[in-house]
Formats: sequence, structure tokens, C-alpha cells
Amino acid sequence: MYTERMAAAAEDWEVVRVRVKKCEGLLPPEFRAFAVDPQITSFEVLQHILIRAFDLSSKKNFAISYLSAEKPGQEVYLSLQSDWDLDVAFSSLSRAHLQLKVDIKPSEDSPLLEDWDIISPKDVIGSDLLTPEKRPFTASSLPLTQSIISQNGPLLPWGL
Repeated sequence: MYTERMAAAAEDWEVVRVRVKKCEGLLPPEFRAFAVDPQITSFEVLQHILIRAFDLSSKKNFAISYLSAEKPGQEVYLSLQSDWDLDVAFSSLSRAHLQLKVDIKPSEDSPLLEDWDIISPKDVIGSDLLTPEKRPFTASSLPLTQSIISQNGPLLPWGL
């Protein structure tokens, strides 16, 4: 929670130590630490520091968040998207230490599947290699599924 005491403390700090955790899918997290002057560090400058620290020049989509203690013992990462957010992050520090998290978002042309994808048995690797006796359910259910869809249209789980 923002207080005048914290704002005054932030103004007194000439240097704020920054600890950053980079998260990218299933890869293990990477960590970096550096220091910034809160009086002259803008959001754009912070972005450039993070790009250089983690070599993010080829990764255009990443989100930055900072660790905020909402209540004693309860910590939450809040989005950091502007100079105003950065000022709030600096002013809410209880000590000269800012903890950031960088989440790398998959690019548009990423081969990874996101959310839900509908696949057919033909999409499964090696499904055409199965002999008819090893795929009786797939072989018999495909015409039935296609028949239901052609008669009724796509089925949607309305109860969800």
C-alpha cells in the first residue's frame, strides 16, 4: 500500500537494486540482477536494460511485472507497462529492492499449440501406420463423427 513514508524513502534512494526472473514456457527460469537510479530510469530505459540483460532482441513479445506486497505475507505480481506503473513500483518499495518478472510470450508463428486445438486422427503422428485391427475405434468413430457434424453442425459444449 502506498504511503507518504514509502514515497519519501523512494526519493531518498539513489540506487534501487533490481532482481529479475525470466520465464519462458517450459524452460528453466533465468535470473539477472542490476541496479538503477529511480530518479532517471524510465519504463523505456528499463525495457532496453532487460532486452540486453536477457538477449531478448529476437523475442518481440514479453511482459514485465513487479512483485508487490498487497498485505503482509501476500505477494502478487502486478503488470508493469508504463512510466506511471514504474513510479508506483518504485514508490511501493519497503526497501531499495525491486523484484521483476519477465514472461516471454510465444510468437505468432510459434509451432507450439496454444489453448485448445481440434485435431483429427489424421493429425496424430503415425496414425496411418496403424493396422485396421489396431485402430477399430478410430476407424469406426470417424464416419460417425463426420455424419453428426454434417447433420447438426459443429457441436459446442454449451454447459461450460
